[in-house]
Amino acid sequence: MEASAAKALTYAQVLAELSSDRPFANGIPDVLTVTDFPRVFFVPSNALTYRVIASADEAALAMSDGGMPAIVLPAVVLSRMTVEKTLSCKYWIFGSNVDMRRAIFKARVDLSDATFSMIDAGEAVFGDTLDLTKARFEREANFWKATFEREVLLRFSRFHAMAYFSGVRAKGDFVMSAAEVRGKATFSSAVFMGDASFGETVFHAKTDISDVQFHRWANFSEAHFIAEADFIRTVFHARATFENVTFDTWADFKQMKLNGMFDMNVAVFKSGSHFSEMTVNAFARFNRITFYGYTGMQNIVIGEKGEIALSFSTFRERADISFRDGDIAGRINFRKVDFRERCEIPWGALSKHNARSLVVYTDGKPDMDRTVENLFILKRTYETLGRHDEEKQVYYLYKVFERKARYGGRHDLVSKLRSAAEWFLLDVVSRYFTSYGRVIMVIFCIWLAAAAFYTAGSAFPSLGIGGLLYGTEKPLREMAMASGYPPLIYIFSKALYFSMVSFTTIGFGDFNPTGIIAFIAALEGFSGMLLSALLLVVVARRIIW
Repeated sequence: MEASAAKALTYAQVLAELSSDRPFANGIPDVLTVTDFPRVFFVPSNALTYRVIASADEAALAMSDGGMPAIVLPAVVLSRMTVEKTLSCKYWIFGSNVDMRRAIFKARVDLSDATFSMIDAGEAVFGDTLDLTKARFEREANFWKATFEREVLLRFSRFHAMAYFSGVRAKGDFVMSAAEVRGKATFSSAVFMGDASFGETVFHAKTDISDVQFHRWANFSEAHFIAEADFIRTVFHARATFENVTFDTWADFKQMKLNGMFDMNVAVFKSGSHFSEMTVNAFARFNRITFYGYTGMQNIVIGEKGEIALSFSTFRERADISFRDGDIAGRINFRKVDFRERCEIPWGALSKHNARSLVVYTDGKPDMDRTVENLFILKRTYETLGRHDEEKQVYYLYKVFERKARYGGRHDLVSKLRSAAEWFLLDVVSRYFTSYGRVIMVIFCIWLAAAAFYTAGSAFPSLGIGGLLYGTEKPLREMAMASGYPPLIYIFSKALYFSMVSFTTIGFGDFNPTGIIAFIAALEGFSGMLLSALLLVVVARRIIW
């Protein structure tokens, strides 16, 4: 069958020609122009190889890659129409506007590999699959408030202008993977009831995914946001995956709500990001993330089942991290996090009584070795930044968990005694050489406790523990009786004086202990030497810090 010159026919003549036993017996026309086009749009199955283009000039291009004849049609108007049968326009080229506003399609619509000048499907209802695989949109593509009862296929599609999906309701899967959007992409207030996939899609202009509801898996793996990306107030009810995602400019996740597992792995934020007022009701993992710009994570709300794991990530600029009031113990895990610049973290909420907030968990069990490793990284980071108050707090937690990691798995008596000795002598007494106030408090407690013991022995000889003698013969009790002061107060004042003298190892010799009291005084003198040296060390470390 040979090709012939251009031909103009009515739509009825085209259908008659295509339905005959020998279509275009006199030769296939290079360009077939349809002079009239009805509002009721129906394409017979044997016309699927034809393309719809705008002019004879474009027909020559269409012929070059397949040799198939072309049909030139004016604007396709399906507004408010109901299409009962399958609509298949695969490989067609629509040179003019395709108007589908408020149309109802009850069967499958196949527009794969089609090229559109502009399409408007606002408030349209697609009762079956909408296939736009490899479709090309030269101008605006509008699907505002469209309803998709079944799956939507937009794989490998190309949007050269604005893609408007605001307010859509997709009840089936929404697949927009490996697509490219050069204009603004808007999905605000959309509802995705099935899986939504945007993996490997490149967004060149601003992308608005705010106020969106994802009820099943939302996949953004390997997506690339070249311009600003907004996920403000977006709710993920099920799993959300952001693996190998790149944000070239600002990314805003403010007031995002996570009701299912959130997995952001190996992502890069090149400009800045905002996660403030985010609500976490499930496990949220931020793994191997690189934050180049400012990062805001203020006022994060962690629900009863929520947990945040921030591991192997790097903050190259300032980061502000804070949490709403509530019990967050054990549900915030940092591991090998590298803060290169100033970082605001509420360490006051992570003090000793809430130190479990920094524990790393593996299979639901505390992993002390990984926790110690993480705390060491944080300590070194604060040391590099000159944030000495934070460094001191992290150093203390690091030593506490290091002790637990060293002795936690041992149950022999020697290990338990060593752990108890380290806990009392280093943790209780000085918080591992970080608190001179704690050392001074312990010194005062020893003074008072020893004075009380000396008072009991001197005031009540019947206890048989000895007492204090003035000189070598006169008991302190007799001096108290002759002093004219209340005996117990007088004895306690002298006992306190003796306790301080013994602790500092001055030993004036005016009072001498007897019995068990003498042994207690010797122990107090020994502890005084140790604690005095410890106080000097802590003060020196404080000055160095």
